[in-house]
Amino acid sequence: MKKRFSILVTYALVASICISLSGCLEISFRNDSEPDENSITKLESYEAVLSPREIEPFSTEFTSGMNRFGFQVLLDLYEEQSISVSPASLELAMLMTSMGATGNTKEEMMTALQMSEMSDEEIRSFVGQLMWRVNTNGMEAANALFPQKDYGFADAFLDICTTDFMADIYTLDYINEPVDSTKRINDWGDEKTHGKIPKILNQPLDSSTRLVLANALYFLGDWVTPFEANNTYDDTFFGAVGESTIPFMHAEQTVLYMEGETYQMIILPFLGDDGMTGPFAMSFMLPKNKNTPEDVARELSESDFADAIANARDTLVRISLPKFEFEYETSMVETMKRLGMEDAFNDSARFDKMTDGPNGLFISDILHKTYVRIDEEGAEAAAITTVIMAETAMPIDPEQPVIFNADSPFLFSIFDTTDGTILFTGITATID
Repeated sequence: MKKRFSILVTYALVASICISLSGCLEISFRNDSEPDENSITKLESYEAVLSPREIEPFSTEFTSGMNRFGFQVLLDLYEEQSISVSPASLELAMLMTSMGATGNTKEEMMTALQMSEMSDEEIRSFVGQLMWRVNTNGMEAANALFPQKDYGFADAFLDICTTDFMADIYTLDYINEPVDSTKRINDWGDEKTHGKIPKILNQPLDSSTRLVLANALYFLGDWVTPFEANNTYDDTFFGAVGESTIPFMHAEQTVLYMEGETYQMIILPFLGDDGMTGPFAMSFMLPKNKNTPEDVARELSESDFADAIANARDTLVRISLPKFEFEYETSMVETMKRLGMEDAFNDSARFDKMTDGPNGLFISDILHKTYVRIDEEGAEAAAITTVIMAETAMPIDPEQPVIFNADSPFLFSIFDTTDGTILFTGITATID
């Protein structure tokens, strides 16, 4: 018998996933605000409470897995144009989706996401802490589910989304109001990215959509030591596809610095909520010795970004860094297939845990959109990912400043210094 197809959508201000389903069932949600945690209450909306968590380093498997995934995505997508992705947002959106997967579909997803060595219980524990981390010190994150009203999903799956992923729930009517439903999701993303990504869906969702899972990530941070505006002046950036004259920021500072085989790196910290040096920082990795951005991403993917930043040392550096601002968007389907995630995109997909039984769901698309900007004061970054599911170190001379002149394509990452977990990463290849 021919399988019926549906679409499930999941969003993240850095990552979102779309899934659609067919059929109509009654939808019910756990209301965790009730005294009896086993009670089930039908809701039109539910807003999760952010749960405080003790901040401690993630396991090596979790951090290195997320970082390696981010660099592998860069390597797959880079085409000598500026690119930015959020490993954290992509992971959050797809890990939330994976909690509804079974069998080979689940195994392939975890392998592609570099999380195959971890149990669901371990992942859910780390996700809970990650959601707390990324809602402090200038970072904001939100997860949400936008289900078709009157459609039924498994209570256990909804509990994981609302409790561990701290997801809100807002019911929509894709069947009768696809345009309004699409606008509601775009408005949510616009709000969560503070207007930096006003629209993740360029076309109305199909009326077969039954669920949208959304994860939003946004960051606005001030440098601990800002650049002096009077030291910003135009210079030449030798981009991957041509030269351009743009403003460069200049400074001579003592910063964390290290060199790998293919690159030199500086790390600039951001202020925290208390006005002191916070947990987030931004690294810039400049290829050296005729290496390319791909060579650098490959080295960081094959080694360990967390080890690299741990080896950085305070060094006097003469910095020349271009100001830049750009957006990036792409479909992630072919990339995820090349990373080994195949069944989720065809009629072999099994997302049975979403509905407590076979349902014919598969992922029809994964959309990812990001925004990044740096200037003298600091940095701003945002991202959205949508997954649409349908049924069918070197020696340094301390006496002389090291030269770090980023006048050609370079990599960057915004990361958590607690353990080196990367939240945003990218390659600045061209600057207009």
